[in-house]
Amino acid sequence: MTWLTLVAPTVVGAQTPEADAETDSHLASLRDRLEDRTIELPVREDLALEMTGTLDRSARAATRLEAKQARWDSAVALLDEFDRKNPDHPRKREFGLQAAVYRWAQARTWHDRRELFPTQTQSVTKEAEALDDAIARLRLLVGGAPGGLADNIRFRLAWALTDRAALEDEGAPTAALRREEALDLLKEPPTEPSLAGFHALLKAELLREAGKLDEAAAQVDLALKADPPPPEAEVMDLLVQIFVDRGRFDEARRRVEASGISGPRKDLLKVRIGLAAWAAEPADPGRRERRRTIEEDLVQRIRALREANTTEVRRALADLARSAAEFDTDAPHALRDAMAEGFEILGDLDKAAESAEKAAERAEQVGRRDEAGASRLRAGGYLFQAGRNVEAAAVLGKVVADTGAGDSRAKAGLLQTLALGRALAAGSGDVPPDAYARALERQLRDFPDDPTADEARWMLGMLEHSKGRRDEALALWKAVPVKSPRWIQSRIAACDGFRRALEDQIAAEERDGLEARFAEASAFLDESLALGRDRPDADRADLLLAGARLNLVPVVGKAALARDAAEQCSAMNVSADRRYEARLARLIALAVLGRYLEAEREAQQHAGWAVASGRPALLDSLRQIDLAASAADSDLLQRRLGLIARHLIQPLLQDESISDDERNELTFRLARALLFQGDPRSAQATLQGWAPSTRKADDRFLKDLADTYFRLEANELAIDVERLRLKNLTAGAPAWFDARYGLALAYYRLGRKQDALQLIEGTAILHPDLGGGRLRDKFIRLRQRLGSGP
Repeated sequence: MTWLTLVAPTVVGAQTPEADAETDSHLASLRDRLEDRTIELPVREDLALEMTGTLDRSARAATRLEAKQARWDSAVALLDEFDRKNPDHPRKREFGLQAAVYRWAQARTWHDRRELFPTQTQSVTKEAEALDDAIARLRLLVGGAPGGLADNIRFRLAWALTDRAALEDEGAPTAALRREEALDLLKEPPTEPSLAGFHALLKAELLREAGKLDEAAAQVDLALKADPPPPEAEVMDLLVQIFVDRGRFDEARRRVEASGISGPRKDLLKVRIGLAAWAAEPADPGRRERRRTIEEDLVQRIRALREANTTEVRRALADLARSAAEFDTDAPHALRDAMAEGFEILGDLDKAAESAEKAAERAEQVGRRDEAGASRLRAGGYLFQAGRNVEAAAVLGKVVADTGAGDSRAKAGLLQTLALGRALAAGSGDVPPDAYARALERQLRDFPDDPTADEARWMLGMLEHSKGRRDEALALWKAVPVKSPRWIQSRIAACDGFRRALEDQIAAEERDGLEARFAEASAFLDESLALGRDRPDADRADLLLAGARLNLVPVVGKAALARDAAEQCSAMNVSADRRYEARLARLIALAVLGRYLEAEREAQQHAGWAVASGRPALLDSLRQIDLAASAADSDLLQRRLGLIARHLIQPLLQDESISDDERNELTFRLARALLFQGDPRSAQATLQGWAPSTRKADDRFLKDLADTYFRLEANELAIDVERLRLKNLTAGAPAWFDARYGLALAYYRLGRKQDALQLIEGTAILHPDLGGGRLRDKFIRLRQRLGSGP
């Protein structure tokens, strides 16, 4: 009968996308017939149940929890809808039961999820909601004529009440009331033979909870004699609990061993028996040998579960942690390690770290320094996860310092580095400012051939680059081998470093060595493409995009090559984000190549091909357009680039989903686009009420901000920005000379000629070459305008 579905769940193969589509098509065809009022009601009732049965099978076959829940939701909604449209149909109680069964199935799925992932509190809430709905539906159906349907309704309500009681705190009055009600519902045996075994087993569980172990055992015997009996695994779960409650541990082991359940399920039950037997053993020294035997068996069972690699291992580890067993100091260190993993599963990282540290201490006592290192590495990892970074670094430092710790040393060194970095980022005063850099350098020095060294090279390269030491960063990134997982990130970071260095030179109007640096960057990119020819498409696409961006650098870049690289990337099997970045690069290349109409059309249609997650890439592209316009050698190109930027930005500013920081920069870039188009009045109106966000601004942004104020003849504001640049920059760097010149120019435009002259003279005393190249020429021309020779 249809309403007995899920009493004994059927194992169904995983549903494929093709099967999903076929299911949807089948359901659509059935729905058309269901809505046809010319078809007799009994036939439409059968159709509705056929549809819900299909949805149920699809739900059980689904691998994703969300997909399961959605299918059962659809089944319940279909049954409810049929009841609303046909309020007096003959099988209404049967439909109500089936809807409740699907809600119970949803709850059971959340229950299974919670068993594996106890920290996901959402599972408890969702399970409770589904059970409450099932209980409410079943209460409306209880009673009626005796028979299989009435038996099933009572049984289902009793089961739902039992499951709901299990979600409440131990000893809660409502939990006891729910169990009493459930037991009362099971007072009479069912008339439906297929229900007898499950009925007896559920009653046995409730009797055990009530402490009536003999009666519970008798019900288990009834369940085993039923035809068909419940699944053996479910019977053994309850039977073991009864034996454990009676203290009959050896008999429990024998029954488990003689059963036909799977090996991992046997080991899980033996772990539970062992934990109960250990807790029942007196703690006096005379019984130590017995406890030690149990501990060794627990270690063997957990090892077997690890080898089987099934979900039972997570349940066993969680059970071990929940037992809170206070093992003696000479207990096997592997047992304490397992308990630490259990605490991690339960979300108690502090206890996990404590247990792993005890495991390390025990391993040291028995001379297993390598295993002690592995345990202490785990302890440090738990502390790191818990955010206790200073303590994690200290624990991991012990592993690094122990030459007998084996392979754990290198891993501990890298994790210690991360902990130190996090501690410094959090403003900890317990960590020296240079600790992170020194830890990375030590990692490279002590473990140069370990895979963790590649991660350290990547991280140290990022650190050096952030300090402006680009050559040192490049050398580190180049040293990452092509087979390393960090190779592509290192190569892309190096390419971006080359590009930004070139762009900084362009922005500062410094042309000396520009061609040579671009040639070096191009050679590095070509080398990367050659080395990465066997890498995945995603990696090669990243390199092509890096090449496109490099060739969009004004003055030295080759826009045709940028366009070709972008088009090649778009033709590859890459993510939507990468394809979006490639299209942005192609758009800029078209504009630089003079194909203005095509580029403008792309910009106007941008909203249709934009990717929401690609906002950072868009901002980077707008900065590239801005730089290209600033460095343009013709008014036509500058105006066209300004128009393209305006087409890209204006629709975005209407989007309420953009962040405040994004809106701030987009407004600024729009004002500059209007300036490039020769419309200062509109630019000034755009910036009305706008305030620059300089808290995290880099020098490129400040340079653009000063340039904007110069173009708007807001020289007082330009002075403030140039002073801020000088405060942030290293004296003698090209950008520092550019900021000094900008400040002198602002003084000059405000009529403060003496201040401008003193600034230039002071710069010349400290740096006679005045930055060299075009910057020196600009300083000299300005000084000449001030009335003094060079």
